[in-house]
Amino acid sequence: MRIAATRATIAHNRTANDVGDLAQAKRDHADSLDVMPGVV
Repeated sequence: MRIAATRATIAHNRTANDVGDLAQAKRDHADSLDVMPGVV
């Protein structure tokens, strides 16, 4: 039972990390648009 719970936690953490990475990528992209407003 403990192993299953650990695996679930690891999977959850990976998902959370992916979401965090996506949010960071969006912020980075927005920052680059601020630098070059005319470029999409």
